[in-house]
Amino acid sequence: MVKYRKILKFTFKNKYYQLLLDNHDKYFFLGVNKDNTYSYITIEELFELEKVFCHYPLTMKAIRDNKKSKIKLVPKVFIGGVLTTLTLTTLLTGCMNYGVDDVFKLMNVDTDRTTSRYEEVYTAPKSENQISFTLEDDKDNTSQLPFIVEDGNEKIEVETYLESDWLNYIYIYDMNYLNKVLDYDNVSIEQIHKTIDGNKKISDRFVPILHEYVNALNEKHPDAELRVLYENLKTLEIIECDKQELMLASLSVDSYGCYIRTENKIYVSEDYEYKKGTWEYQVIFHELSHVLRTGFWDTKNKQIRVQCEGLTMSGITTAEALNSIFAVSLFDYEERDIAYQLQSNYHSLMIECMDNYKLSDYVNHSLTYYASKLDEHNNDVNYAKTIFELIETQYKDYHSEHLNIEEKEYYPIYNYISKMYFNKHITPNTSYDDAKLIVDELVERVMFDVPDEYHIDTNEFYNIFQNYCDEHGIEKSMNR
Repeated sequence: MVKYRKILKFTFKNKYYQLLLDNHDKYFFLGVNKDNTYSYITIEELFELEKVFCHYPLTMKAIRDNKKSKIKLVPKVFIGGVLTTLTLTTLLTGCMNYGVDDVFKLMNVDTDRTTSRYEEVYTAPKSENQISFTLEDDKDNTSQLPFIVEDGNEKIEVETYLESDWLNYIYIYDMNYLNKVLDYDNVSIEQIHKTIDGNKKISDRFVPILHEYVNALNEKHPDAELRVLYENLKTLEIIECDKQELMLASLSVDSYGCYIRTENKIYVSEDYEYKKGTWEYQVIFHELSHVLRTGFWDTKNKQIRVQCEGLTMSGITTAEALNSIFAVSLFDYEERDIAYQLQSNYHSLMIECMDNYKLSDYVNHSLTYYASKLDEHNNDVNYAKTIFELIETQYKDYHSEHLNIEEKEYYPIYNYISKMYFNKHITPNTSYDDAKLIVDELVERVMFDVPDEYHIDTNEFYNIFQNYCDEHGIEKSMNR
């Protein structure tokens, strides 16, 4: 049984549906009957709705709905008239029942289209495929975590790739498996520079910045995989937008830029100079780091997806924080003011304390690889993934009016990072006074440029510190 939030109702091809999201923001659909009861949908409907929600912009008409917004159910679909629990195995089996060609007709996406997403919002003709919505009014404030914070019993499965002959796709989560989709082993820096110069879709304004990015990448992280970047640079576009266009492209009023991998386009504001040392310069490096790590290509034989998220790590905040850290690591100056500030502060500290993981591993491997290396470093079984979820929840708590988690629920984050930091920087010969300076530094680094609205209890770091000193026999000086 899975708990879902009822997000919105919509009509599609003259039928009513309910969109649901679970605690990991993975969605599911139910049919809505005339009497407002729910029914399971067919696998054909699921594929069609997946196509719409994954790839196409939506024209929305919002109406408030005061009904309850929580529901528990087992996700199932009708496959060949039989109601079946939805898993990857049953999904692939279901595809066999009515032919692979039919699946492609349902899921096929026009990758040759020339219009951007925000243009389609205004130019798409009305048809039976146009969607209208009723937004759910989620008035319930959640004050409890939707998961238990504890170490797991089994090690996390490190994702590498996922391939299906029936659905004709391959997902690459680890760059060591790129040879499954590319017929060459490496690419030189010179080839990448030539590709930038040969791409006429990149304006002269941004060409020097791309060359700077590639040179910095080669200097700072020479072991980072470059083939995905090389493939993307062949067709990459950088589109300068006004504020409204950028908002529609990024679906955010606060965005300075975004990379849409289904289009291989970076959208940025037209109002800035993008000079080194500015926030806008960092935005370009941030989005280029997505271009470095994410691929979305279709061939005659395969639909190819290269991404670090994987199936079991749905935390976008973790991926964005790592991407932010990686982007500023390429600068020839120190930059602490970065995107996803608190989350980036957390992960910067964790990675700094690790002796079995480095930033280029973010480029080359999956998020589950990162989690497994944290577990290995801390002698845990499967705890890092839970810490990631807790960090993600804290981020959502800050941004959502419907989350009001007690501050003490986030203490495991502080304890996790503190223990790593103390184990690295405090030795048996460290005096209490010197150790106190270390915890002061830790708190400053965690809290750097973090909004007060996060309401982080910094006293807890000092409680953890005192317990650490007691456990390791570090006593205050008698002269104090």
